[in-house]
Amino acid sequence: MPLADFTLARRALVGAFDGLTDPGGPVAYIFRKDFDVSDAGTAATQLAESPAMQIGGNGGGPGQTNLSGKFWFTPQVAITANNTNFATINIYKRTGTGSRVLLATLATTITGSGNLSAFVPVLIPPSSIPFTINAGDVLSVEILKSGTGVAIAAATGFSNISFELGN
Repeated sequence: MPLADFTLARRALVGAFDGLTDPGGPVAYIFRKDFDVSDAGTAATQLAESPAMQIGGNGGGPGQTNLSGKFWFTPQVAITANNTNFATINIYKRTGTGSRVLLATLATTITGSGNLSAFVPVLIPPSSIPFTINAGDVLSVEILKSGTGVAIAAATGFSNISFELGN
C-alpha cells in the first residue's frame, strides 16, 4: 500500500474502534451529520418531509457513490410506547430525479421501538439491507403521528437524528 493511500488502513482502524464489519472487512463511517427535530412538546404535531442532507456537491456531504449508512434517533424526553398513540420517524432518500425511497423507519409502538429513554440513542432500523446512497441524493426526515400522537421533544427543545454514512 503506498504511503499516501490511507483508505484500507482507515477502514481497518475505524472499523476496529467501532466494531463494525462487512464481508469485505471492517467498515469505516466517513461522514456524520446531525439533524435536530422538534414537535414543540405537542403530541399531535407532525414534521412534514424535510431535507436534512445533500450527498456531495454543495451539500457538504461525502461525494462518494454506493454509500451505506446507519440512522440514529436520540429523544430529548422519555417516550412511552403505545400501539394507538405514537410517532413514526421515516428516513428517505430523494434521488437526482426526485424519486422518494424509504431507507429506514421507527415507530414508537410497543411492537416497534418499545419505551425510549431520554438521551439514549436508538437505531432506526433500515427498511432493506443493503441500501445505497449516492452523490446527488438528498436525505430527508418525516415524522408522522397516529391517534393523538406522542411528544418527541420538550416544548423548547429538540430531539436528534444522526446520519452515519460510509463505504
